[in-house]
Amino acid sequence: DIKNEIKKGFNIKIISSNNYDINFNKNIFFSDLVDLFNKKQKIEDRSKERNKNMLQKHIFKSVDKIGLNNIDAEDIKKAIIKIDNDGKSDTAKRVFSLVCRIFDFAVTFNYMKKNPIKDIQVSFLVSKSKKTNFNHTTNQKELAKILNNIDNLESNIVVKYALKILPYLIIRPSNLRNMKWSDIDIDKKIWEIKANEMKKKHDHIVPLCKTAIDILNKMKEINKNSN
Repeated sequence: DIKNEIKKGFNIKIISSNNYDINFNKNIFFSDLVDLFNKKQKIEDRSKERNKNMLQKHIFKSVDKIGLNNIDAEDIKKAIIKIDNDGKSDTAKRVFSLVCRIFDFAVTFNYMKKNPIKDIQVSFLVSKSKKTNFNHTTNQKELAKILNNIDNLESNIVVKYALKILPYLIIRPSNLRNMKWSDIDIDKKIWEIKANEMKKKHDHIVPLCKTAIDILNKMKEINKNSN
């Protein structure tokens, strides 16, 4: 009933004696909104945590003490420009996109009346990204030297085997860290990575060459009791 809604902090606008427009504008801050947004997101917890950390670093100081409907586009623009001025144009774009989605969520669920940055083009605020090619080699002699250095590496044996097998799998290091013996079929010479462990959420089949299988067998001898 209406009295209970008022006690909960909802703003009630009476349209007529029999019709009420309930606007669910609780007194929450941007950090609260981020938590509500994350609860609705169907992504991995580590991705939610990474996004929240990014917002804490770049946005919270600018807007978190301001009521949601008092957040102005200028507050967000200043934060985005600051990120760009620090030489992080890609980060600035990611932050802007994430904040815009959070504001859209807020409007959808009546936490905000409007998205203050809906009509802003982030490309006008940030500089053009410079493409950076990461160091790599296609020279066979250099590659052989790298592999030999790994063979002679004095390190934890598991780390050493992980470095040795990585060139034969062409996968992300994070996938290798999360490898499970139950996902490996030695007879079929494949490793099946489940969709929930992949960035694009599709099952991924990795073929295993003889060298990779030999390394895996050695790793299994070391980690007999590990999954």
